[in-house]
Amino acid sequence: INAFDLSFPDEKKLADELSNYVMLLRTSGKAEEEIQDELIKYMYDTYGNVNEESFLKWVKENVK
Repeated sequence: INAFDLSFPDEKKLADELSNYVMLLRTSGKAEEEIQDELIKYMYDTYGNVNEESFLKWVKENVK
């Protein structure tokens, strides 16, 4: 393999999408730690490998 594609989501759309997901998880009774785990799994499934520490910092600043 001599090439790879980077995937960068639109941050505003991603923040809106994750905010909706967080609201759904909270409504279903998930604890905050479980919600963080679910968000990380979602990112891995959708966009591939992410730096968890940087991602969770971004979530804290951008996702309501």
